[in-house]
Amino acid sequence: SAHSSYSDMHVQGAGDDTTRWKEEEGDEEEDEDFRAEQRVRGGGGDSLAGDTGEVKTFISFVKSFVASGILGMPYAFAQAGVLVAIFMIILLAGVSNYCIRLLLMCAEVVERETNKPASFHGIGKYAFGNYGVAMVKASLIFTQLGFCCVYIIFLGDNLVSLFEESDSWLGSVENWQWVLMLAPTLVLVCWIRSMRVLAYTSIMGQAAVSLGLAAILVIAAIALVQDQPDIEGVHLKGFPLFFGMAVYTFEGIGLVLPMRRAMKRPDNYRTILDMGFVVITLMVVSFGTVCYLGYGENVNNQITLNLPNEWYSQSIVAMLIVAIWATYPVMMWPVTTLCEHWALRHRTPHPSHMWVRNGIRTALVMLTIALALSIPEFDLFVSLVGAVGCSLLAFILPVVFYMKIFRYTSHPAVRVLNMVVIFFGVLASIVSIVVTVIQIIDTMF
Repeated sequence: SAHSSYSDMHVQGAGDDTTRWKEEEGDEEEDEDFRAEQRVRGGGGDSLAGDTGEVKTFISFVKSFVASGILGMPYAFAQAGVLVAIFMIILLAGVSNYCIRLLLMCAEVVERETNKPASFHGIGKYAFGNYGVAMVKASLIFTQLGFCCVYIIFLGDNLVSLFEESDSWLGSVENWQWVLMLAPTLVLVCWIRSMRVLAYTSIMGQAAVSLGLAAILVIAAIALVQDQPDIEGVHLKGFPLFFGMAVYTFEGIGLVLPMRRAMKRPDNYRTILDMGFVVITLMVVSFGTVCYLGYGENVNNQITLNLPNEWYSQSIVAMLIVAIWATYPVMMWPVTTLCEHWALRHRTPHPSHMWVRNGIRTALVMLTIALALSIPEFDLFVSLVGAVGCSLLAFILPVVFYMKIFRYTSHPAVRVLNMVVIFFGVLASIVSIVVTVIQIIDTMF
């Protein structure tokens, strides 16, 4: 999935049954994280040490930004109006590109000063010590748990949609009941410690997402031609919700540094960065625009819920359900590794620790299920995760780290630009958080 950034773990062997944390050696952490990520994405992953070509890096970069969040984009476009949405998606893509470039410049300084490959949390430590590490870790944990909650909401909503016309008992099963029935399967799949095992199901899920998005785009285009629903060009009332959902889509920064380090010719990475953002922006804008124009004000917060009740639509939904289910343990991986390390950090390794780890993983799965059932609104959860965690990781922290590391050498114009990015990033995030929380409270009470 787009947001599986394992910037803070080391997965030992990626096929073993043990994991360990390494505080200092960001090169080993992120290299193995990248290998594990690539296996899950179907990219091989074993050919890391500077032997990855431009095409493979480009594909990995695009895939790291396009996943479940795009399914909510048509609804986000309806919230802001199509003209505002298109302008903001282009602007956010540009800001995201800029922030990644700042992070790359920070990485070059850290690597030159420490003589070690830089990681995101390593840059944070160089800039602010343990506080910088804590900021990255906290943002990562919040974001990854949020992704898992969004996935659970998607699974519940779409299983209800898939079977609602069924004459069997499945047609009467409610959202929360579907989620509870899935809980044991999610627990068991999260007990898996080998990313190689997860790779096969995730590759199929990846293909399912690609086919599903293409099919949904065609169906929405047909609906546009046939129905021509009413749309809005500007709708600023829904902008705060749009902002959170849009930022959610642009959080793929966790894999930026290991992808650059994996290249044969890392000097070409910035070109790939620019080309990648052009493609990502076109994908998000075209999908959001066409699907919103196809369904107008009736567009659902998950576009899959707008699909006609036909066999081909049900096949698309079924594929996406399998894809999201297969990606859930990948999303959970960083959090389980961090929590296991913290719980066992002072203990001598023992075979019984396997069940301690299983208990931690079970508790984390149940936590995400409890949160998802407490706030069972896809759009609100996406917006909250985007406004809090994704905004920090993608926009605010890279700029803050750059301003600290280059505080004596950066150009005054760059300082002004950075302050503008932070100001509007923080302001928009706060407004988005407040509006989203108010709407969450309204849905709960």
